[in-house]
Amino acid sequence: QYAEIYYSFPSGTDLNQIGFNEEEKRFFHVVENLVITTVYPLVLYIYKNVTNHQIRLDMLKMLESYLVRRNVCRLTAKNYNLLFIQMLNKLEETRTKRGEVDLESLVEIVRGFSDPTNQMPRDEDFEAAFKSEALSNQNSREILFLLALYDVSTGLADVTRLSLGSYSVEHMMPIKWEAHWLGREMNVEEKAIRNKKIKTLGNLTLVTKRLNSAMQNSAWFDKKQHLKKNSALRMTVDYLDKEKWDETCIDERALQLDSAARKIWPWLGTESPKMS
Repeated sequence: QYAEIYYSFPSGTDLNQIGFNEEEKRFFHVVENLVITTVYPLVLYIYKNVTNHQIRLDMLKMLESYLVRRNVCRLTAKNYNLLFIQMLNKLEETRTKRGEVDLESLVEIVRGFSDPTNQMPRDEDFEAAFKSEALSNQNSREILFLLALYDVSTGLADVTRLSLGSYSVEHMMPIKWEAHWLGREMNVEEKAIRNKKIKTLGNLTLVTKRLNSAMQNSAWFDKKQHLKKNSALRMTVDYLDKEKWDETCIDERALQLDSAARKIWPWLGTESPKMS
């Protein structure tokens, strides 16, 4: 039974091009590209024991929020194999007592987690991570891709489905910035702050590989011309009216990306309560 369920999961070419509202495919896209396959036993259990399609989707969306928030906040994944089995066992206890498992059963379990190895980051932690954490290129690309999918899901965009394979990660202020981006004399501490800031999500966007190669370490004025002609993603074009691109702009964009991210991946399905 589990083999048949596993075989039915979207994978590989099924995920080459997706739309934001293809929620099942989106979940498996996250699992595949953030490489969190240790969640599969839990997902298999949910598919076998939750027959209501909408409830199952709600549980997948909840798990997606959990996985993405922890990834963006760079919380450890090393105990995930045990963690997801623990969650599975708790759901089975609930099924034995109540005769069913549902979204609330899953929310209840996650609400009980309070350790960095298992807790779900709250909104304030998520916001701080967008401003300060440097993810791997692979993880950054997936997070930005999902944000781009959200931007084209309004029903007004010409294109509503995207392919991750079309994009690479571009640093709006390049890693090698000193040649064209210095502007003024900076001390060692200021340079260190900038070198850290340019690796955060507020400074990253998605472009085609060829466009990435064409721009390289260009000055902001030149880079804007390339992006205006060739980029269509809102996460890029919405910022091309900036006369300069610096740490303040990076932080402002990080907050705007975080605002969208919290709509896609809400804290336990609701607004995060204020921290006491």
